[in-house]
Amino acid sequence: MQRDQQLLQLRPVLELNSEKTLEEEYFANTSLRPILKLQHHLLIAIFTHYLEEKSIALSSMNAFKQRVTIENAIKKDLPIRHTLMGCIIGHFTEQEYTIFLSNRIALQKRLTGLLIQRLTDTFIKPDII
Repeated sequence: MQRDQQLLQLRPVLELNSEKTLEEEYFANTSLRPILKLQHHLLIAIFTHYLEEKSIALSSMNAFKQRVTIENAIKKDLPIRHTLMGCIIGHFTEQEYTIFLSNRIALQKRLTGLLIQRLTDTFIKPDII
């Protein structure tokens, strides 16, 4: 149980209203989002390396193409998807992992969306008009 307590202490506290939410949203707000924030720099470093390895120049694309490229990478390129998800799942407590497994499909879908959003927010700068 000591590992679980240490993991929970590492996480940033987010001011999110988790009352009156679906179980999936509650899990996202109390587990996924704090871990994503904690692991932000590592996730960015991993994705940056992926872009370099695949010779993908996001900066030469428009915002729409950048978003599609990020989505396709996370949804269709299984090695990068599994690496990024592993960075998050590896920070679960045993109880969180049990919850994740009990609703794996829905929570993986939610985690995929959160990863795409975090990477998009980081890599895509809004077009200045």
